[in-house]
Amino acid sequence: MVAAPSTDLRIVGDEDSSKRRQILDGARKVFMDLGFDGASPWDIRKAGERDFLAYPTARLVQEGSASCRDAAEALSLGRVYERGAAFDRAVDCYRRAAADAAASLEVRAEGLYRLAVRMRRERRFEEAAGAWRSLLDLPGERGRRRSPLVAALRQVAAEALAIHQEHRVRNYSRARELALLALEEIEGEDSRRLDAAEHRLARLDRKLATYNYQLFG
Repeated sequence: MVAAPSTDLRIVGDEDSSKRRQILDGARKVFMDLGFDGASPWDIRKAGERDFLAYPTARLVQEGSASCRDAAEALSLGRVYERGAAFDRAVDCYRRAAADAAASLEVRAEGLYRLAVRMRRERRFEEAAGAWRSLLDLPGERGRRRSPLVAALRQVAAEALAIHQEHRVRNYSRARELALLALEEIEGEDSRRLDAAEHRLARLDRKLATYNYQLFG
């Protein structure tokens, strides 16, 4: 089991973004109570805000990722859909957030993280692995120290891919490379993660030794 980092990106936008965020927070509660199919724009509006700006945001929830103004908004909307079990719509939003080259690295990384987790929960393991790989392949941002969020998500991605290579692909050499990367990505003194990574490396070394012995005698 790959432990999830604590992430909570918020919508960043112009002066009405706080109102839109308030509606999205209200939408989460409505979806939990009524389900996605049972929730109307007016239910969402009532739950979040009586201001006129509420209706466009409620409509955003109904229309989906194509109506989002930017990747950060798509990511937030995806979380709303996932809370309401509208998983296909959530996936569309996460893909939109991840694919936006103009978005911040943090937003793209979290979009890929949530997409990978969603694919894994649906047992679409190859698609999950693809999202994890894309997360690791994201370029760095020049002149900026890498954010703790991106570092944590990279560590989770490397760990998840190591597990995938070990247990599904059975490529122990590649799994070991990824396990080493996961170990390198651990920041600070997280003893639990360090112990888990070192245990995985030791297990892979034993598997590689057995494989090599069977192959070459």
